[in-house]
Amino acid sequence: MSSRTIGYILGTVLCVAGLVAALAFEGHPPAAKPSAIDTWRIFRDLEMPARKHHFVEYAGLHKAPKDVLELIRKLPDREYRTLYEVNAALEAKSVFQSLAAVLTNHFFIGGVLFVAGCVVGLMFTHAPAIALRELSSYCVSPIAYVLIAAYVVGVAFVFNADLQTTGRAQMEETFYLMTWFALFLCPVITMRLLAEEARAGTMETMFTVPITDFELTAGKFAGGFLFFLIMQAPTLVFVYVLAHRGNADIGVIISSYAGLLLLGALLISVGLLISAITANQVIAAFVSFVAMFVLFMFTRMGEALGGWWGSVISYAGVDRHCSDFMRGMVQSQHVLYYLTVTAFFIFATVRVVESHKWR
Repeated sequence: MSSRTIGYILGTVLCVAGLVAALAFEGHPPAAKPSAIDTWRIFRDLEMPARKHHFVEYAGLHKAPKDVLELIRKLPDREYRTLYEVNAALEAKSVFQSLAAVLTNHFFIGGVLFVAGCVVGLMFTHAPAIALRELSSYCVSPIAYVLIAAYVVGVAFVFNADLQTTGRAQMEETFYLMTWFALFLCPVITMRLLAEEARAGTMETMFTVPITDFELTAGKFAGGFLFFLIMQAPTLVFVYVLAHRGNADIGVIISSYAGLLLLGALLISVGLLISAITANQVIAAFVSFVAMFVLFMFTRMGEALGGWWGSVISYAGVDRHCSDFMRGMVQSQHVLYYLTVTAFFIFATVRVVESHKWR
C-alpha cells in the first residue's frame, strides 16, 4: 500500500470522526452569547457618568421590562462613564472561562479533527507544493498588499463605528460587514488561480507530470484559502482592543471567525470553478462576483417569494447561515451546508479541469 493511499485513508477517518463529533450532537453550545440587554437603546438618553442607582431609577421611570431591572440590579455599585462599561459588567466573563467553554465544545473538537483529516489526506500528495507555490505568487504581488491594506482599513472603520454606536465589547456588526467584504475579495483572490494557467498554456504542461486533477484543484483551492486566512490575521488586533477595553465574549468571537472562514472557503470554491472555465482573469473575477452576489441574494429572494419554493431558495443563501455564527450560535445545519456546498464546487472544478485534457 502506497503512502498516498495510507494518507487518504487516515485523512478520511479523521474527517469522518470530525463530522461525527460536530454533527452528531445538537444543542446550545457554550459559546452562545449571553442574553444581555441593549443598553444603548434603553439608556442612550441617560446622562453619563452614572452609578448603579441612577440606572435602576431610570429603568423604573421608563417602565423597562422586568428582565432589564433584574440585570441592572446585578451591576456592581460603582460609577460608569460609558454604556460600554455597563455592558462589560453585565456580560462579565473571564477569558479562561470562555476559552475553556470553546475548547470543550464538540463543534470545536470536530472542526479540529476535520481540518487535521484534510491536512493528513493531502500531505502525501502534490497539493501542498501547489498551495505553497500559489501562496508565494500572492506574496510577491504588490496588488496583494494593497488588497490587504484596503481590507484592514475598511474593517477598522467599521469596527470603530460599531464600537461607538453600540458601546459594547462585541463585533457582531463588524463581522457581518466582513462577510460582505469577502464578496469583493474572493473574486480577486481566485481570478488567476486556473485562468492564468489556461492563458499561459501551462495547464497542458501540468497534465504531463504525475499530478492528478484532484491534487491540482485541491492545491489551488488551498493556496487561495490560505491567502484569505492571512488577510484575516490583522483583524485580530481589534480582538486585542476589545479584550483590553472590556470583557469581550471570546466564544462569540471565535464562532464568528469560524463562520467567516467557512464562508470564505465556499466563496473561494465558487471563484475557483469560474476560474477553471475561462482563460480571462477579468471575466473570471466579474462572473465570480455575480455568482457570489446571487448566492448572497438568495436569502432576500426566498423571503420575497414566500411559500415552499421561497424557503428552499432562502436556505441556499450563504449569508443566512452566517447570522447564527455572528451571535455565537453554532448549529450543525449551517456547518453541514458550508461543507457540502464547498465540496460540491470543488468536485465540479475537478471535472472541469479533467475536461481540459480532451480539448
